[in-house]
Amino acid sequence: MLRAAFRQRVGPTDRRKLIAAIHAQATALQLPDDVRREMQTKLVGIETTKDMSLAQLSTVWNRLTVLANDAGLAKPKRRRGRDERLPMEPPTREQLDKIDHLYEDLHIKARPMIVITLCRRVTGHPWPQTREEANKLTEALKAMVARGWQPRHVEPEEVGNVETE
Repeated sequence: MLRAAFRQRVGPTDRRKLIAAIHAQATALQLPDDVRREMQTKLVGIETTKDMSLAQLSTVWNRLTVLANDAGLAKPKRRRGRDERLPMEPPTREQLDKIDHLYEDLHIKARPMIVITLCRRVTGHPWPQTREEANKLTEALKAMVARGWQPRHVEPEEVGNVETE
């Protein structure tokens, strides 16, 4: 009944990976080899990992993992992809640089009214206010580049000199 109260830790099941994980945990805890071997002897009665069974290796690994967690050395889970944890924070410098680069690719960076109008159409603001809006704008600009979007070329002289017949 006491066993049900504790969550069993699941570690590597391959013997070679388990031995490597034990040595890696010991290194992270800065345990010298002789101290690690002494701990192994006290835990399972065998000094070297080479002579241990899979269950004994798992016991040693679990103990080292608990020690690492107590010491604050537990490694964080890997995250893949974009950092979406703070979507309401202001845009990062990298996002703004990417947006500027995409505006240059579309040849509209020098035309601020087009830039503001386009950003307002995508985000509802004249410039991105949050990381989420910057991501939306970046994706919209990438799609425009992929489609081969070109701005309309309206010369200032043509607008004022319209001839009526």
